[in-house]
Amino acid sequence: MHSERLFKWINVLVLICIVNNIQAQDSVTTWLKNNSNGIDMTSQQAFVKTMQPALNRMARYNIIGLGEGTHGTSEFQTIRLYISRYLVEEKGYSMICLENSFGWCVEMNNYLQTGKGNLDTLMRKNMLGMWQNEEMKELLQWMRDYNLKYPGRLQLVGMDYSETSTVAAIIQQLVHRLQDQALDSMASQLVMYSRMMDDAYAGFNLPKQAFGWNDVLKNGVSAYELVVALKEKVQAKLSGKKILSAADTALLRTSLLNSELAFYSLYRPVKEKEEASRDETMAKMIQQIQQNKPGAKVLVWAHNAHIARSAVFPGDNNGGGSGMYLERYFPGQYFAVATTTGDGTMSATTDRFILNTSAFKSYPLPAAIENSWENSIAAFTQGAVYLDLSDKKSTVPAKGLRFTGYGVPGKNDFIPESLPALFDGLIFIPHTQATHIRQ
Repeated sequence: MHSERLFKWINVLVLICIVNNIQAQDSVTTWLKNNSNGIDMTSQQAFVKTMQPALNRMARYNIIGLGEGTHGTSEFQTIRLYISRYLVEEKGYSMICLENSFGWCVEMNNYLQTGKGNLDTLMRKNMLGMWQNEEMKELLQWMRDYNLKYPGRLQLVGMDYSETSTVAAIIQQLVHRLQDQALDSMASQLVMYSRMMDDAYAGFNLPKQAFGWNDVLKNGVSAYELVVALKEKVQAKLSGKKILSAADTALLRTSLLNSELAFYSLYRPVKEKEEASRDETMAKMIQQIQQNKPGAKVLVWAHNAHIARSAVFPGDNNGGGSGMYLERYFPGQYFAVATTTGDGTMSATTDRFILNTSAFKSYPLPAAIENSWENSIAAFTQGAVYLDLSDKKSTVPAKGLRFTGYGVPGKNDFIPESLPALFDGLIFIPHTQATHIRQ
């Protein structure tokens, strides 16, 4: 008798769970129906036509994060190019800020302004492996063509520090023009520290490393202390004087900040016993870059995790959430648009640390897991859609969302998230392909 009663209660509980699950699915389906519209990706013109209301809304904001759900999906690059072209050509945006080293992007931007050099050669030298593809070349070629028509109007800037030697060389060159031997000596030492850091990170991708982690930390602490002192002395030297042009002064100050932030990532865990947030430092770079050109409207090309309005992996120094800091630095001026996909292929690398030499190849992208946003959206529609996430009071449940970086994709890449909490809009494409690699 007791077992029969227990069996009946188990059946009731199972039935309740089934009913609750159906109701939750119905709730998500209703929410998707009320907050989505189909988009046409067959051409720039068709895309803009179907995205016009969303594009007009984006254009009200000075800083727009354009995210990608993986670092190796062709369609994500195409979408962001479509959006960027429209906002630059029609709405006056003038900067594209890339998840790439600041110093490298200085060299790339010189080409975009002057046409000097070979684009393919410059990309191999100054772009992370995940950007060395046909899609990125198309963006850069369009930027160059735009600047031919409107000289100096469109800039490419970097917000990261995955490589530090190039920015140290820029600092050395500009400091030399200040005609101060003590500053020259400090800048030369910074170049040495930077080269050691870059060599060490490159070595971590090899079977046998030349430097241990303690060596890297020691070098980082010394470099941070040096660049802070150099920054203070340069500011004192420049105070009230016109030794450099305004553009070179801004470049020197921004380069010093980038170098400082790069080495702070090693200094802080040693001296302050806390991890330094890469997302905070990237947001600080964007803040400085925008301050160099007050009123400039900025498009940020980065991973979904970085443009997000909160950390995706709390406690991780690379856990996402630059958007949270950007909202703090630019109150009411930030808009975040993510991209994601159901399945397909993507370009990825097996390197531990991504470099300009990291080799990429195509891998299958695992199909969306059952309780994920990608799976729910794919069940709702067969085509590409834009989700309007502006209603931050929505009570939609948290579901898995794909966060795949530059590494080989897997089923564990799905993290439970509430979409409106992270982004202001999301573009979903049912099936995508890997970027077209240029290596």
